[in-house]
Amino acid sequence: MINLDYSKLLIDDFKGINASQDAFIDDIVNKKHSHAYLISGDKNCGKLQLCKMLSNIIVEADIHAENNIDVLQISTQTVNESLGKKSSSSISVDAVREMIVPFVNAFSLLNTARVVLVEQADLLTEQAQNALLKPVEEPQINTVFFLLSDDPSKIITTLKSRCQKVNIHKWGKQAIKIYLNRYNLDNTLVDAAIYYSNGLLEKAVYYVNNTDEAKANQTMVFNAISANNKYDIISFSAEHAKDKTTFQDELLDGIEQVVDMVIKVKTNVYDKESIEHLPKKWQWAAYNVNINVFTNILSTVAKARQMKASQVNWQACMDYMLAYILEASKEWQQ
Repeated sequence: MINLDYSKLLIDDFKGINASQDAFIDDIVNKKHSHAYLISGDKNCGKLQLCKMLSNIIVEADIHAENNIDVLQISTQTVNESLGKKSSSSISVDAVREMIVPFVNAFSLLNTARVVLVEQADLLTEQAQNALLKPVEEPQINTVFFLLSDDPSKIITTLKSRCQKVNIHKWGKQAIKIYLNRYNLDNTLVDAAIYYSNGLLEKAVYYVNNTDEAKANQTMVFNAISANNKYDIISFSAEHAKDKTTFQDELLDGIEQVVDMVIKVKTNVYDKESIEHLPKKWQWAAYNVNINVFTNILSTVAKARQMKASQVNWQACMDYMLAYILEASKEWQQ
């Protein structure tokens, strides 16, 4: 079994992708950093791994060090474990009051560098975000906040305004290929991981480490977007009605990824080879269907995601999303 653990991931791997991203990394390395950053970027783009390494640089530890006492990592998992909460899907104000504030105040007496790394700032409740305003606005000396977000629109304006904004970009196929080749992997596996990743580092690593599961997820996505009639949709949604949340997210992410690939081929960002693994009618659509159709599909997937977050029945979310895709694609050639 292969297990890529980011042990060969380097700071320089994230450079050369975008000038503003390079500037952000250089500022941290050269100790010219701000006191707070709002780090956005696609889910699975590698922003967490990058910020973990940058956090270790700030506190002068090995870049791959784990569980560093000078770095406080905040996520639903660490909050639930530390505060003895049940499996909450949000980060409450208690995390700020009982974890972040004591951590910052305790280290202020030592005058040593420390980092608060909020892995899922999107999941901070509004009350928690408001409680975070003062620690971020009036930081202790040598304290740096990294607030990571897949969707910055969920961060309140007052908190955003107190942070320097940085967007972490996708790696792209060539950069991912260079990274995977360090492990002397089979070329077929590397190529498959690159197709699966759509330029997202963590998805490429996931594919290599969990190839069978990743292939099953990909098949699920392709079956969903290949429905030929409403009976196919009913059958699919019934089969997956009780899927775990991780598989629900995989379906939503996977459909968005397919549409994103098609759009990038249409706009000449990706070459034709990038979509050769997609269902035939989607390959045809990349060259023959107006781009507005695909942006509307993305909006529909986003709406289904919102419905799911609002506790709408998962099967109803799938039926809504897939019915729209079926209607949009019914004239496409097979």
